[in-house]
Amino acid sequence: MVSNSRLEYLFLNFEQPLYRLINKFVIAGSRSSKLGDDMRVKLKAVYTHVEQLYTGAKRAIAAAMHKKQPPYLIKEVLERLSGIPQRMEELKRSAARAGAITALSRAKAWQADLDPEELANGCPSVKEDGSPCSTDDFAQIARGMRPLASKLAEEMDLSQYQAVYDADNKKVKAPVHEAQDLIPPIRKHTFAPDIDPSTLIDEEAVFRALTGIDWSSPNF
Repeated sequence: MVSNSRLEYLFLNFEQPLYRLINKFVIAGSRSSKLGDDMRVKLKAVYTHVEQLYTGAKRAIAAAMHKKQPPYLIKEVLERLSGIPQRMEELKRSAARAGAITALSRAKAWQADLDPEELANGCPSVKEDGSPCSTDDFAQIARGMRPLASKLAEEMDLSQYQAVYDADNKKVKAPVHEAQDLIPPIRKHTFAPDIDPSTLIDEEAVFRALTGIDWSSPNF
């Protein structure tokens, strides 16, 4: 049996702070009134919310990694998650490069005398009839290309990262993004501001309830 002193210790050091924590995050406004007074239900609500956030983070990381399996350790998941904004910018550039390569390759295949360097210099100053080529003229051409561009985009295989190549057609190493600190600064309503959260997650900690999942799959 558990001694009275042990029960008192658990209440003072775990149940009582946990009760205050759950009340702080769950019993906040009329929307949470349906949870009632059952502490298990309230704890389940908090835990489910954490699971949903963690699941969303893992899926976002998997998508940004071209459906590769994300890290296993919580610490590494947070590090990868912190780099998602920079990674998404790089993926957008990768998709733009893939689309440009497809469009230019097809144009070159149809027009063997096409000079890529002229294309890289921008729009021509004059049209074929000798009249000036204005910004409005180019905008009209771009509008006419939208259906074809949309069709090419649907045909694109974006499952692979399209690297950068320099003027000598040599592959450039992909950028490496440094991990960012996701711990927000202390604010007015920060819970337990005297506790340093950076030391709470062990280096080898894992989210055991969410292990063994294929995060590259659209479902569980």
